Amino acid sequence: MSPHSSPHSMNEPKRHVSITEVKSAWSDVAGSRRSIIRRLASMQKAVGKYFLRKGNSDVKNMNAGKKHTGDSLEELERARKAKRATIYAIKDEFHPKTAG
Repeated sequence: MSPHSSPHSMNEPKRHVSITEVKSAWSDVAGSRRSIIRRLASMQKAVGKYFLRKGNSDVKNMNAGKKHTGDSLEELERARKAKRATIYAIKDEFHPKTAG
C-alpha cells in the first residue's frame, strides 16, 4: 500500500527521529529516551546535528538542548568537558510501513 493513498495523512510518521548516544556518562532511565525523541520530532532542523544534554532534567527543558545543538562534534566535545554533559547524535531514520 502506497503511503500516498492512505486516508490518515496526518497520522503517518514517515520520519522517525532517533538519538544515538555518542558519549555516555549515565545509564538511561526508562522512558527518558522516548520522551526526548518525542520532543525532538518537532525540531526537524536539529536532525543530522549533535545535541548536548546535561542530565535527566534537560528532558523536560529541551531549550537547554537547543542552545547546544550544532554541527561540530569538536565544538561540542569542548562544551561536554566543561559541562560534563552527554553528546547525542540526532539522525533521521526511515521506517517504511510496508517493510517486507
